[in-house]
Amino acid sequence: MVLKYLNGAMSSWYLSSGKVADFEAKRDESPLLRSTQMALRRLLGWSDGELMRSDSKPCSRLMRQTAAIFTVGGGLGFWVLCRMHYGARITVPRSLRWAACGALSMSSSSALLVRLFSPECEPQNIAAYDKGR
Repeated sequence: MVLKYLNGAMSSWYLSSGKVADFEAKRDESPLLRSTQMALRRLLGWSDGELMRSDSKPCSRLMRQTAAIFTVGGGLGFWVLCRMHYGARITVPRSLRWAACGALSMSSSSALLVRLFSPECEPQNIAAYDKGR
């Protein structure tokens, strides 16, 4: 009971002392913490920070289309790997499981790579061209 009271008193002191605002201000000053978007191009020095052309594909559509293509390719690729690995011992549930795992892993990893390394997915281009839903 006393510990609960002290914890509540400490948290109210912390909030009223402005420590949270100080942390928020320091986070906004730091370039590494400020770019909480996932693009790594600026961090690696591959970006000049300019806006892309207005007729380019937005990041969300590029990620969605890339994930759709790699879903099919990953499913077919892992199905072939399953056939090669098991040979005559293959069963339908086993091959479907491999195909589903391949589709999921390939689509998610390709969408992540597009998000990290594509110029369309830099923060300034997302802010300018991607429409929030």
